[in-house]
Amino acid sequence: MVSWRAWPKRFACRGTPADAYGLLRSSIQDDNPVLFFEHKGLYQLMGEVDRSLTVPLGKADVIRVGSDATIVANQAMRKIVTAAADELARRGIEVEIIDPRSLAPFDFTTVAASIEKTNYLVRGRGELGTGQLGNDPRHPNRDRPF
Repeated sequence: MVSWRAWPKRFACRGTPADAYGLLRSSIQDDNPVLFFEHKGLYQLMGEVDRSLTVPLGKADVIRVGSDATIVANQAMRKIVTAAADELARRGIEVEIIDPRSLAPFDFTTVAASIEKTNYLVRGRGELGTGQLGNDPRHPNRDRPF
């Protein structure tokens, strides 16, 4: 049996209805196979969708601009960390939230620029146990310095 980690490295992970539509369009147009991950908790999420737009694979979305810390979160964690950022803002802490939207290719440029600005990185992760992309020591992104 072949693991999904052995596939060509294109992984899309939507966090909003607009991202779902735009990433799916980009995935279909891509010449390479793309694994499209969806969190089952997002299926009931409603929102505006511009059917003329695509969301490029490998381009992160800066959801909130901040100066005290960088939080990278995708899929269902996007909503959770946004609520946490609202609470932190009430306490005078401004965090920058980045949704990578695709894990491969990963937008290191956007994340690194944010970390350079804030000096702190927090990973908003909702998965449990082993078998997750962020837990795999063989994943090529694990050796990237920030």
